[in-house]
Parts: sequence; structure tokens; C-alpha cells
Amino acid sequence: RLLGAACLILSIRGKNGHAMTLRREQGTGGDTGRRVERLLTTHYAVTQVLADVVTLAEAAPRILEAIGESLGWQVAGLWQADRARTHLWHVHTWCAADFQAPQFVQVSRETIMPLGTGLPGRVLASGEPAWIPDVGADDNFPRAPAALAEGLHAAFGFPIALGNRIFGVIESFTVDVLELDRELLDLLRAIGNQIGQFIQNAEYQQSLKESEALKSAIVECALDCVVSIDHRGNIVEFNPAAEEAFGYKREDVVGKEMAGLIIPERYRAQHREGIARYLETREGPILNKRLEIVAQRADGTEFPIELAVVPAEVAPLPFFTGYLRDITDKKRTEKEITSLLEGERVAREAAERASRRLWQLQHITEAALSHLSVDELLDELLVRIAHTLDVEIALVLLMDDEREYLNVRATLGLDKSPEREVVPVGRGVAGRIAATGRAEFVSDIRGVELAFPELRDLGTRALGGVPLVAEEDIIGVLLVGTASTRAFSSEDELLLRLTADRLSVAIQN
Repeated sequence: RLLGAACLILSIRGKNGHAMTLRREQGTGGDTGRRVERLLTTHYAVTQVLADVVTLAEAAPRILEAIGESLGWQVAGLWQADRARTHLWHVHTWCAADFQAPQFVQVSRETIMPLGTGLPGRVLASGEPAWIPDVGADDNFPRAPAALAEGLHAAFGFPIALGNRIFGVIESFTVDVLELDRELLDLLRAIGNQIGQFIQNAEYQQSLKESEALKSAIVECALDCVVSIDHRGNIVEFNPAAEEAFGYKREDVVGKEMAGLIIPERYRAQHREGIARYLETREGPILNKRLEIVAQRADGTEFPIELAVVPAEVAPLPFFTGYLRDITDKKRTEKEITSLLEGERVAREAAERASRRLWQLQHITEAALSHLSVDELLDELLVRIAHTLDVEIALVLLMDDEREYLNVRATLGLDKSPEREVVPVGRGVAGRIAATGRAEFVSDIRGVELAFPELRDLGTRALGGVPLVAEEDIIGVLLVGTASTRAFSSEDELLLRLTADRLSVAIQN
């Protein structure tokens, strides 16, 4: 890809309107090789830093040093965004060994950068890299006097992001204009995503800090078991950590084939084929990579491990060293994190339902507080109740003065009014609600006594109702129905009760 003959010119326009030019040009094989090595070394260095630290504050100096020294920057800074993405605060500023900028570093430490302000602020606002050819000529760079006093002119910033979330910004400064090519931009994007993932993992760690097992699994540290084998696959080194992990003593395994001891039987043939292939081609698909596989203890039990295998040539034959550790706790933690994320999703959905229920209640309350006559008020409320609860039929029945009958006061969804406009207290669904003061819900009214048998003729299948209560007295019943069988939910009942409370107050007023 790097040796392509074409010269690709791309431009990315930053928030300030300046163009940032990225070049991919043909070069000599040696120059290109050194350049590729530099980019890979930078990426690897950042990976190693993130694997060795716990917090962003610990990581920032080493990350900036690794990137800055590799890419030839004079100054580099890291800014972290608040969760609302409205401000950034300074985490660390690095200066090259042969370049000091104390005034600019001090100003950066004392600055809180709002969204859209300065280089970090505009990167946070756009989510894209930004390039300033000369900070002195930029009208949106508050630290320009300090930068110019130190001889800094060109500036470049890129986001620390994961998905759509931006965690912060890394900025760099040079005395001269910095050449930016496509491979460098891809590298910086990858580093930004990598740091973003690190920050997200650190947030998980903070939320689970009370669990020692979770903390130890989330914090990635150096691999502690060392097992070395020769070209025949026989063990030549087995350190104390490996003894503890696998249950063997060093003197019992040195000189024996590793495959028969710590590799599960189903993977042994593949392991032996891999050694033979490396002896023939000096290539291996798992070498110099970090993998998660399964190992076997002395008692025959299997457990997950993280493994990195590094070959070494000792003329004329190679040997291999594996660095590994038990990640049983890590796997358990991943399951627990998945469970936590699922819990968060459930909680979010519950909050959304609560918000929707609040809106529905407000929609009904607006009618209850309007200055309408009782009949107009009831008609309007029944329309809103039917819409909110997704029902086709709604009735309001009010208690007479003797508290012996319920009078049908308002209806919705009935082609005709029920022939019987009064319901004895205690009879049918509505009468029982008035008599007991308890809500009642019937998912299928077939076989159920009804005060209005005509409801069956109208196709009603399910009924639900709650009492209307004013000053601890039952003054009526709110009844709703659907043309299909329906199991009313606890949320339906809650909303119907809250609606009845407001309806009772409106009627009483």
C-alpha cells in the first residue's frame, strides 16, 4: 500500500476553515520501510503504555512522549472532556527533551477549554481532526500569545473517541509546518480510538471498584508465567508462576514435551504442526500476537489463558517463549459487565416508559384543569383516556345521593347508549368496583356477569375499571373496554388510577 505509485492528495477542512493536506507519495524502499517501522513502533508503544497503567493521568505523559518523540513534535498536550461534552480540562503537556515551553505549559494547565473554543474545543465540537497552520493568525486560539512566545506556530489536534462518544483531544505543536500523510492520520485515528477504549474500560473499573475480583480482571498487567520450549517442543524453562498456574514442578517438566502436559489433547496435533511449519518457513500465525486460548492443568482441568509467543533464533535452531496468565477472572468479569450493561438497558427502558406515562398523565390533567362544563369535561377526558390507554370504549358512572345506584354520565365508543342507564351497586363489573372500592380487570368477559349485557353485542371482550374517590368517598367508577381480549398490565392499572384521581377532583370541583 505504501509503495503505490500514485500520489493521493486529500484535504480535511477543520472547524476554523483551514485546509489540512495529507499526502501519500512514492518513496524509496528504505525510506518507506523506516517510516512504516516508525508508525508501527508508535502504535506498539501506546499499546504497551495502556497495558501497564490504570488511569488516564498515569498514561498521558508516556503516551504523549511515545507519540511526540516518534513523530518529531516539539510540544503535545492531552485534554479530557467532561461527560456532558461542554468543556475540556488539561491532563498533561509534554515537551521534547531539546525544547522547553514553560509559559505555554503553565497557561494550558490553568485553562478550562469550552466547547468550540481553541484547538481542543473545536475538535471536541466537530469530532474531526483540525489543523492550524499558524496559531498567531487564528482568531480562535486563546493561548496564541503564550505559544508564539515559545516559538510555536503550527498546531494539529485529533479526537480521543470510541464510536460516537468523544472522551478528549490530543494536540501537537511544532516550530515548523508538519507534514501530515494519510498513514499518519490513520495512525492517529487508531491511537485516538485505542485511548478512547482505554478510558471507557477505566470507567467500568471505577464503577466496579468495590469488587476485588472485578478490579483484578479489568486491570491489564504484564503476563507473569514464562514457558520456553525448544525446536522439538520440549520444555526448557518453566518459571515459578507457571508452576503455580499449572500445578507442575519445574524439575518434573523440563525436558518433556509441552504439548502432552499443558495443551488440551484436541489442540496438540495443531501445535506440533505449527512448530514443523515454522522450522520450514520461519512463519507462524500465532507468533508475536496476544491470543486467548485454553490450557490444561496437571489435574486435567482446563482454564482460559492469555498468551503471547515470541520466537528466538539460537543458531542453528530456534526456541519459543510463551508469556501467559490465567484469565478466568477476566472472563467472569466480562460476563458480569455484559449483565451490567443489560441492567442499564432495562433501567433506561423503564425510565422511558415512566417519561411516556408522565406525558400521558399530563395530557389528561390538562383537560381536567380546563374550564369546561361537567359534560364537556367528561367527554373530553374520555377521548384522551381512550387514546392514552388504547381502548375503544370508556364510561363514567357516578353514584346517586342514596349510594344505591350508579348513573351512566358519559360514554365513548358505544354506537348506542345502554338501555339501562343505572347500575345497582354490587352488580356487574362496575357495581362491584363501586361496592368494594377495588379495581377490577377482566381479560375476557365471556361468562362474566355484566350490568350492561349490550356490551357483548357491541363486541366488547375485555373490561377494566377503577373507583372514582373524592375525600375518601367513592363517587363513581371509570370503566374502559376493548374489542379484543387483553391482559391489562400493572402500568395500565397505575395510569387508570392516576387518571381516576384527576377525574374525581375535576368532577368534585
